[in-house]
Amino acid sequence: TLHLIYLNLLQNYTQMGQLAMAQIYADSASLLIDSLDGIQPKVSLHLFRYQLALAKEDYQAALAEYEAYHRWEDSLSGKSVREQTEIMRQQFELERQALSNTVLKQEKDQQALQLQQQRFISGISLGGFMLALGLLVYLYRMHQNRKKLVQALEAQTTELSEAKNKAEQATRTKADFLSVMSHEIRTPLNAVIAIGHLLLDESPRPDQKERLLTLRHSARHLLTLINDILDFSKIEAGKLVLEQTHFNLYTLASQSIESFRPLAQRKGLTIGLQYPSELRQWWQGDPIRIGQILSNLISNAVKFTEKGFVHLQISGEGESLHVAVTDTGVGIEPEAQSKIFEAFSQSGADTARRFGGSGLGLSICRQLLNLMGSQIQLQSTPGQGSTFSFSITLPPGIPQQVQDDIPVGLPNDALILVAEDNEINQMVVSEFLVKWHFRVCTADNGEEVLACLEKKAVDLILMDVHMPVMDGLEATRRIRALPDPRLAQIPIIAFTASAGAEGQ
Repeated sequence: TLHLIYLNLLQNYTQMGQLAMAQIYADSASLLIDSLDGIQPKVSLHLFRYQLALAKEDYQAALAEYEAYHRWEDSLSGKSVREQTEIMRQQFELERQALSNTVLKQEKDQQALQLQQQRFISGISLGGFMLALGLLVYLYRMHQNRKKLVQALEAQTTELSEAKNKAEQATRTKADFLSVMSHEIRTPLNAVIAIGHLLLDESPRPDQKERLLTLRHSARHLLTLINDILDFSKIEAGKLVLEQTHFNLYTLASQSIESFRPLAQRKGLTIGLQYPSELRQWWQGDPIRIGQILSNLISNAVKFTEKGFVHLQISGEGESLHVAVTDTGVGIEPEAQSKIFEAFSQSGADTARRFGGSGLGLSICRQLLNLMGSQIQLQSTPGQGSTFSFSITLPPGIPQQVQDDIPVGLPNDALILVAEDNEINQMVVSEFLVKWHFRVCTADNGEEVLACLEKKAVDLILMDVHMPVMDGLEATRRIRALPDPRLAQIPIIAFTASAGAEGQ
């Protein structure tokens, strides 16, 4: 019965696909059955071994097992082994051919699929290559375009920088030129004004007096224009620096009003100042520039007002100041109000012809206030008048002891040395001093001053700061270092045509 167990296990493992186990029991069953005399076990053995060979796709072994199976079966049934073998062979051949055709078809299908995949992959690769190539070309062109754009921007930036530098240099050159020229022009103009003043004091005839007054007025007007142009050029060149000093705003405002009172009275105008008594008088700031703003605004108000009043009002709280100049003049048209603060601009051609002016005053006021961190405001109604106002923040100042007249204890016949390299200035100053009964001697530079002190007993020196050979500062140092106490302590009053910080 053991061989039956082996045969049963052989069949079961073959059906379950566990061919290795089936082969083990096939070999074990063969050993047992070969020792037996019966035919039926051999028939069953070769049948199961045939099935196992088919499962293992070992067709040669399957054919051999099939033939052995039929030999033993023929022994039982009496059929011819040859006939059964031929039938089995034909069936096997048909099955093999069908299987071969199936395998061949699968191989062809597999090859076709592989070819299709290869074509697809080739197409994708070619498309990817073309896409990558196109992307590279696009990126290259973008890089070239960007490079050209960067180069163009760099070139434009360089051009703009050079143009900016040239413009700034031109502005500085213009400012320097205007500064030098204005100095050269102001010097003789001041002489003209001073000489006119001297001539007016000599009791001229009425017709001569009228001409001298016209001459002085014209010279002063020209001097004002030159000062405006100089200030404007300084502001444009960025050379104007605000100062911080202690000053009395009430005094400054009063002086500004009083300087225009004669002109206002000749026109029949009422001019006044409103400064609250509780408002602080001493502040810290640039009194020259604040006074310039007040003078420009008051001057415009008087100039453009035919009747009525000009009023300066100052108010404030804490460190904040509010200033307003109101007039009842011609007013400004709405379309002209946006341009009135531009340089060389006036409210209209008729106004320019009627009232004159350079058109720089309000522009200078606006730019000075910008430097102070403020803005100028305008309210105007044509035919009724205008109000120009601004607010600035200034820290409180400390009251200063001001002594207008400094006694020097000079007798009427004192000898005054005028150290000035400009002959016209020498002449004008000397004329005034002689008129006041002083004796005068002159020097063109610092060396001549020192030489003069060795020869003459000088009581006072009027020393120009800027002179050739030796300037006034160096000459003053040397005088103060002289061993003779009388010479070292001679009173020296400096004067200069420079109105800037260097001159001060």
